[in-house]
Amino acid sequence: MVKDNSLLASQVIRIRFCSLDNTNLNCHYLVVNDPIYAKLAVYSIASFLFHNRNFKVVIHSDAKCFRALLWRSRIFFGSKCKVLRVQNSSEDPMYQKALLLLQLQGTKDIFVDADTRFNGVLKGQDSITVLVREFRLEEQETWLYVCKLLEIDPTKSFMLNTSFFTWSGVHLNVTSDLFHDFYQKYLSLPWSDLSNLFLIQERSLTRLVEQFFFSILLSSHDVDFLKEHDKVADKGVIESTYYGASGYRFGR
Repeated sequence: MVKDNSLLASQVIRIRFCSLDNTNLNCHYLVVNDPIYAKLAVYSIASFLFHNRNFKVVIHSDAKCFRALLWRSRIFFGSKCKVLRVQNSSEDPMYQKALLLLQLQGTKDIFVDADTRFNGVLKGQDSITVLVREFRLEEQETWLYVCKLLEIDPTKSFMLNTSFFTWSGVHLNVTSDLFHDFYQKYLSLPWSDLSNLFLIQERSLTRLVEQFFFSILLSSHDVDFLKEHDKVADKGVIESTYYGASGYRFGR
């Protein structure tokens, strides 16, 4: 904890006293539903701005997290970061994340999950880029069965990790209605039966709806990966605690 907080302090001081490079690029964060993510986001944003001075940060926040974010943003990051209060279209953060990613189509902005930390400078991306390719869907019995229920061909699809995401200017004209329809169909699957069949907690499957949607959507498009492999807090150019699944967080 001491090491994490000392690093945070040194990064914030550097950010506040360094001029911002001229830029039209934004790094977007979604911080909703649980105020603990306001604390997590500070570590991610500080490390991001410390290594990437050619970006500004935009935080999309709901009423639950807005106050906690606003004062932290003003004190730690000043004009380099702004907080937008958004109306929740759903109580599910993964639904909101999917809509935000779709809104970013056609831009070179990036999206980053709040439970991450940067350890280096991002290289420019020329195509759609996500954090990492995790596994072939057809090699996982659970997801093979899900694809069958949804009548999806899994043979050319990988599960993509969208903790980091950029369209790099690409616009696929994918609408929020398309995701909404997919979301309803996905959540209507017999998850309780699947959970018992594969001995997996139901929530660990349903919470991946956004990740699964983009994995299928991008299966027929060129996609690059920021990392070849990924583990919790692995000290890569970007590392994640996967707080929602692991409970681990920086500065604890």
